[in-house]
Amino acid sequence: MITLNATLEGDKELSRRLIAIPQNIGSFKQPLFKIGREVRISADANFASRGALFGARWKPRKDNNPWPILEKTGKMRRAFDQDLGFDYVAIGNTSEVFKYHQSNAPRSSQLPRRIMLKLDEIRKLFIVKEFQSHIQKAIRES
Repeated sequence: MITLNATLEGDKELSRRLIAIPQNIGSFKQPLFKIGREVRISADANFASRGALFGARWKPRKDNNPWPILEKTGKMRRAFDQDLGFDYVAIGNTSEVFKYHQSNAPRSSQLPRRIMLKLDEIRKLFIVKEFQSHIQKAIRES
């Protein structure tokens, strides 16, 4: 959940102007869509870098298969999806084995953790800036 808080001080003109802001903010779908797209792009870039994007390069495989790690068919990499609502965006992966690789639960040595999806500091900053931009636009239009 994301909570936005603000404290403002000013005169009555500013107060009257602020009354119109909620109407101008409208739906958060536009920034949420951009946020979802950015998170999915980062997941794909993390696959391309074999985990290095999030600072935890994936452990090498123990077999000598010719395909990249986690990409024998490419199904898991392509299975990231986005569910967008009026006030939320949910990013997931429909691959049945995604949850086992992504999970931070204790594991056997045969299935190493390979983080594919993460809100790192860069993505967190992107999210904040998207909401700031959306709210600033609403303020300019009021």
